[in-house]
Amino acid sequence: MKGHIIPFLNSSLTKFTVMRKIYDETLELNEALIKLRELPKTSGVIMIKSESLDFTGYFNGNGMIGSELKYNDKLYNNAEDLAELFKVRNEKVKMVIYEVPIHDIRLTFS
Repeated sequence: MKGHIIPFLNSSLTKFTVMRKIYDETLELNEALIKLRELPKTSGVIMIKSESLDFTGYFNGNGMIGSELKYNDKLYNNAEDLAELFKVRNEKVKMVIYEVPIHDIRLTFS
């Protein structure tokens, strides 16, 4: 996903629309996991990174729709990666959330 969706959004769709950063903070992983439960009712991309982990999730108004986690040189996808992410403790992470205005994209391609 990360090798396909993010580059696609960054190159192709940015010609028509802009990903808007709506959250950017460094915090403890357990606080970031709480934020995951409070995702905005929109479509977007969430990234959580530290020295040992790299998580990217995709969400819409109904919640998470896909995700990927690289942790300890292993790659996890979807429910498996969220379960692994909840096992990690005492980690300082950088969390960034981008809104992707899917409605505007649909109108552009109509």
